[in-house]
Order: sequence, then structure tokens, then C-alpha cells
Amino acid sequence: MSPLQTLIDDNVRLLEQGLTVLEGMQPTLYAKAEPSVGLSGAGCHFRHMLDFYDRFFEGLLEERIDYDRRERDPALEADPAAAAAKILSTIGRMKELDGASWAPALLVKADAEGAQPEETPWAGSTVERELQVLMSHTVHHYALIAVALRMNAYAFDKEFGVAPSTLRYWQEQRACAR
Repeated sequence: MSPLQTLIDDNVRLLEQGLTVLEGMQPTLYAKAEPSVGLSGAGCHFRHMLDFYDRFFEGLLEERIDYDRRERDPALEADPAAAAAKILSTIGRMKELDGASWAPALLVKADAEGAQPEETPWAGSTVERELQVLMSHTVHHYALIAVALRMNAYAFDKEFGVAPSTLRYWQEQRACAR
């Protein structure tokens, strides 16, 4: 399997984890703000994470990914069904990446601390690197979602929001304990 296909599959698996967590979630819980996690509940984090995937796909066409030009659709923050539909769409787009052609190099931009948007520099990247960034970003927001949901006694898989390297470490520790 190619490195690109591996990264595509890994992103798809992460997105599918999000779908599983959303199954049966009530809109009131999904949209509920949690002050202890920065006033953002699950919905805000799902929306933010999905915005990054949108910017990635749109930027591929332009060969310039600007993660700060997000749409911030309020429906994705309020409605778990809308988020689930968006995740399914994102999975479809992700699966179409294999075999697609694009520039070998991309330019990427995200706000720098204290800089005005027009001052933020563009940096070089690749599709593969940006797929790694999306995975890390998604796990990070899943971890925040997990905290918000645990605070509300919502049950989900204990591996949700845990980095793959941490999951491997846990497995190694369990194997050593045997």
C-alpha cells in the first residue's frame, strides 16, 4: 500500500470514529457549551475539525491551503445529523484522493500569533504532510470533544480522542504486563 493510501485510510478511520460518537447524540448535548473546555462543546469542535478538511480539499484545487478561511457553518455546531452528513461527505472526498493528480508541492497558511492575516507567511508542504496534519488536528479536537462528553456522562469508545501512538503504547504496556 502506498504512503498516500495509508494516510487516506487513517483519515477515513478517524472520521468514522466521529460518526460512531455522533450516533444517537441529542442536539442539546451536541451543542452544549462546556466552560471548562473553553466554552466549546462537541458541536463547535466537530465543526472546526470539519472546516479544516474543507479548506484542505478546496486548497488542493488552488495549490494553496489557507486554513484561516474557514466557513464556520453554525448548522454544523448545532446539529449532530448535519455533522454526520458532512463527515460522510468528507469521507467520500477523502476516498477520491487516491489516484487523483495535484501539484507535488503546496503552499499552506495558518495565522501566526500576533500577525495580521495578510502578514502570515505561506509555507511549503505536500498532500501527504497535510493529511498527517489533519489526522493530528482531528485527534486533538476529538480529545476535547471526549472531555466535554465525559462531563455529561455520554458513553463512547475509550479510544476516541486518543492518538494512534498512545494507543500503540497502551497495547505494548498491556503486552509487557502479561
